[in-house]
Amino acid sequence: MSAIYSSSWKVVRANWMMLEGILIIGSIVALSYKLGKFKIEKNFEIEKIIKKNWLFCLIFLGSILIRISQLTGGIIWDAGEYYGRLITATEKFDFSLTAFLDNFNLANHPNYGYTFFTGIGEFLFPRKVWGVNLVVLILTAFALVFLYRIFNKYLKLNKTTSSLLCGLFSFSPLVLGTSGYYNPDYGIALFFIFIMYFFLEKKYILFTFWSICFVFTKEVSAIIYFFFIVGILMAKFLEKKDEKVGNSFFIIFKNPVIYISIIVGLFYLGYMKYIGGITKWKQVEGAGSNFTWNNDGFNCFGFNREYVILKFQQMFIENYRWIIIILAFFGCLLILLFKKKLNLSVNKYLLFSIVLSLLSYICFNCLYITFALVRYNYISDLLIIIVLGMIISEISKLKAKNIINGSLIMICVIFCIESFVTTDPISKAIYPFVPTNSISMIYPGYLEKEIYYGDNLVYNNQYSFLSKSYNQFLKNIEYDEKKMVAFPGNFDGSQINGNGEIYQVNWDKKNSRRTFENLSDSVIPIKTENLESILSIKKKKDMPEEVVVPFIPYFYWNLGKNEVKEEMKKNYELILEGKTEGIQGNIEYQYYKKK
Repeated sequence: MSAIYSSSWKVVRANWMMLEGILIIGSIVALSYKLGKFKIEKNFEIEKIIKKNWLFCLIFLGSILIRISQLTGGIIWDAGEYYGRLITATEKFDFSLTAFLDNFNLANHPNYGYTFFTGIGEFLFPRKVWGVNLVVLILTAFALVFLYRIFNKYLKLNKTTSSLLCGLFSFSPLVLGTSGYYNPDYGIALFFIFIMYFFLEKKYILFTFWSICFVFTKEVSAIIYFFFIVGILMAKFLEKKDEKVGNSFFIIFKNPVIYISIIVGLFYLGYMKYIGGITKWKQVEGAGSNFTWNNDGFNCFGFNREYVILKFQQMFIENYRWIIIILAFFGCLLILLFKKKLNLSVNKYLLFSIVLSLLSYICFNCLYITFALVRYNYISDLLIIIVLGMIISEISKLKAKNIINGSLIMICVIFCIESFVTTDPISKAIYPFVPTNSISMIYPGYLEKEIYYGDNLVYNNQYSFLSKSYNQFLKNIEYDEKKMVAFPGNFDGSQINGNGEIYQVNWDKKNSRRTFENLSDSVIPIKTENLESILSIKKKKDMPEEVVVPFIPYFYWNLGKNEVKEEMKKNYELILEGKTEGIQGNIEYQYYKKK
């Protein structure tokens, strides 16, 4: 329906698709009403709901409002690549299944579940960026509501504690800080909340649908889902442990979850049959099989001590996560000390499914050697917080409610600050500094011979200062077709104008911002070059008329600011020297015109 609205209404088949879509949606609504026996409460009052859940409503509203400012940003590096591929997918869509299967698997990942939804935003608001992020925001809003109900209804936590635990997830520096950074890893965490909630609610049709979406988000989600199901079946078996062994297994096979998992598995087998293998994804050209074992290899499985240590730091220390781990540790200690008094009553289905999901993710994350990106850890943030919730549900029986809630409030505030600027002292102690001309960032990536200042910097929102600075200095110099952006060194990772053929970013003269929109009278390309290449031009007439030289603080410069002035004054006049504004970081720049 959104594709038809976008531009494909001219396709003859689209008219039939519109009619089919209306009939299908109408049938679903009618059946839902009939089978669900919906009743509209006469005394339904929104005021009562808000009053009873005022703290969650406050956290929910704050979560949405903060993220609104992120709707138009974050499309750089891998997010730019994913978004650029989504643009191509929507523009190539011809209402056929093959068009969906061949194009909506961004970067050859099986992420059809995520692109199924985010594609709607792109169809409705093509090349606007915020359309896709708006869909992600809506999914986030539902996820927060479901997570709150899980804590309150199924972990038996009071409304205040449940609200604050939702705040821990929502304001987690990785989750909040990168909400506008388009990538399927974020979808793994959201869809996991959906499958967990609808399983607990015993809404098995919705559980099936979201299970398929979850598995088709990224390769690792299929592994997590398998152990999630194993955890459910283990809990069911232990629940009937007093039965005869044969009866116990019979009861397990009466559980609809096992048949749902078979359906999901068949969908994935169909996908494997279509692509001719388990996965099409390779992260570097010429990489070998994803399933070889090589401790010193790349894009393969292996045990590399340095890599494992880094992954543990990312999952359990960085961005104040160490506070959550300490709380969980002391909570476990209290449970052991007061085991008899507490009379443990944790939800076994949640306990087994969550713990096994977390352990499976940790093992995969540490043993699959690839680029060590922090954004892979959305799901671990979620699972660790749910584990903390299970621990708190037990120790809250010790009448320590005020201490627990007070601690959670403080952590939420700390998380909110860390989401936008790097303040964690332990993270700063274990990782190298990255200068920003303001509050320093850290480099939590794998320290190889050549450090890539790109996706490795996406661990909170501070990375966004680069995109903001680009817009500022291009606006300040009134960028047009005559001007050339010249970097005084290697500018791989700057991506001011996109990333080659993968995706292109242009300059909107009218609105003074970088954009994915196609070239037009008001949208022009951003021309870039290495400064040394310009200085090596022998004929003055062949040199660009105007040159702006940005100095990204964490990049290596072949020429410093004063050296650039000396070299440029031979053929150019310095018109403007300035710097962009921002607490997160800024860029200094020099603007020249040919003499």
